[in-house]
Amino acid sequence: MMIVNRAKEIVDQAMPPGEIVNIKALAQQLGLAYNTMYNLYHGRGNRIDYETLDKFCGVFNVLPGDVLIRKTDDKKTKLGTATTALATGVTE
Repeated sequence: MMIVNRAKEIVDQAMPPGEIVNIKALAQQLGLAYNTMYNLYHGRGNRIDYETLDKFCGVFNVLPGDVLIRKTDDKKTKLGTATTALATGVTE
């Protein structure tokens, strides 16, 4: 399992065709530091501040679940099996 950041996809869809994203201008519009916007846009880093996520969602009119999605592997893991057993009460 992993969390996938879709900020770049959301920003790119909002841009007029043929226009290039200006991360500096976008950071200013959102009230964020350039480095924060750069990392969010390029999917770098392993966390996002709630305030940053809220600003991004407000400007692009999306929900946090649109920006960050959870992708799962098809392989079962011990933890996944244990979590399922706890949730369902069924053990193997």
